[in-house]
Amino acid sequence: MREGGITQEGLDLKMYWGIFLKNWWVLVLSVLSMTVAAFFVSRSITPIYEATAKVLVLGGDAPGVPTEGDIDASERLANNFSDLIKVRPLLEGIIESLSLPYGPSTLSDKITVRSPRSMIEIKVSDPDPQLAAQIANTTAQAFIEDFRSRQFDQIAQFRAYGITSSTTAQAATMGALSIAEPAIPSSSPASPDTVLNVVLAAVLGLVVGGLMVFAIEYLDDRIRTPEQLESITGLKSRGLSSLGSVLRQRVKPESFPTILTDDRQHSAFAESYKYVALNLEFSGIGTGDVKTVLITSALPGEGKTTTAANLAISLARSGKSVVLVDTDLRKPALHNLFGLDNTKGLTNAVIGSASLDDVMTHTSVETLRVITSGPIPPEPTILLRSPRMRALMESLADRADIVIYDSPPVLLVTDPIVMAAQVDNIVMVLDSQHARREPVKRAVQMLQQANTSLVGAVMNNVRIKGGHYGYGYG
Repeated sequence: MREGGITQEGLDLKMYWGIFLKNWWVLVLSVLSMTVAAFFVSRSITPIYEATAKVLVLGGDAPGVPTEGDIDASERLANNFSDLIKVRPLLEGIIESLSLPYGPSTLSDKITVRSPRSMIEIKVSDPDPQLAAQIANTTAQAFIEDFRSRQFDQIAQFRAYGITSSTTAQAATMGALSIAEPAIPSSSPASPDTVLNVVLAAVLGLVVGGLMVFAIEYLDDRIRTPEQLESITGLKSRGLSSLGSVLRQRVKPESFPTILTDDRQHSAFAESYKYVALNLEFSGIGTGDVKTVLITSALPGEGKTTTAANLAISLARSGKSVVLVDTDLRKPALHNLFGLDNTKGLTNAVIGSASLDDVMTHTSVETLRVITSGPIPPEPTILLRSPRMRALMESLADRADIVIYDSPPVLLVTDPIVMAAQVDNIVMVLDSQHARREPVKRAVQMLQQANTSLVGAVMNNVRIKGGHYGYGYG
């Protein structure tokens, strides 16, 4: 089943690729807007510089080459000592020493302390690279001096209580701190990273753009391809399919694109109808007891009259004897398309005021005859379901290989349902630029409820990109 542009019958990579190609501008716009926004936001943010001072921690009982135990002791001391760097007394001393214009809390937020192995790293972030390095070095030096002060105080306490010299020496060697690497001002800011932000924004824009493309496709309920038509209407599940696609033609308002003239017999437009006519013949129309076909649509403006006329012309030029009948007794149009007089037509033949020969008009195509609608009756549905109409349809089937009936849209009036029960096959016409999922589904269901034989559908007004198609593969 398909909803919008997304199928639920497995992953169709070609379909998804087509969706992205159709909506490429959404992806480009999303990526471009995200990257431009990220660039200007990054440039508007105050750059922050980082400087790091490293303090070496040595632990052990005696000087010399450190043992494994000494290294373990150094790592434990580094972890313990790092917690003493951001204490309030130490921060207040740094602020006083550097005459900083903020308090201990703000300074604490600028300082990050890590203790990898036996090293303590003091990282300071600040908009001023010189000040960042100065704070880092001052913090490291203040921490070392504070630590030494604590050691001396501890030794003095030991001596006051009469502790032996060996014990005093042991206390003095409990830990030793030294600056292993002073901080230096950075030449480039640590944040914001404009390049990284732009790259991440581009990736995010691509993801957002992709989601937007699928949202647009999901919400777009137009039927644009034969595959969508087959999935939505259930034609494929019943062994039916699209009879073909008719290329878009640019015409003046209130006019009809036809292939009646000889100069259009080999155009791409004509080839489209030849293909549809061929598929209709493969379905059995024109052979045996299958002679009549009804052309209809879900809603007006989808090209059913144009399709009926051009399909009749194509079948006639292939050697079939064809009668084209206008059974749209509410808004007839075939007489305009062929330039015929409509003062006498189908309604006259049904009520008995004229014979079939009187209302049947020959055209420039040798084996094609047209019956216009005639005067519009007050109750078209009653006339179409009358026994005289049925008898007329039987007589027409005896006079031609194929009889094509142009009918009103299914969702507007009941006339096509009445006619559908009296023909061998039905062809639905859909405008690929305007046909909507729900109206088409309802129209197909209504035809099915009438126990009709829906042979297939014609996609009208299809746009083909990239080159031309026509006779001689031009």
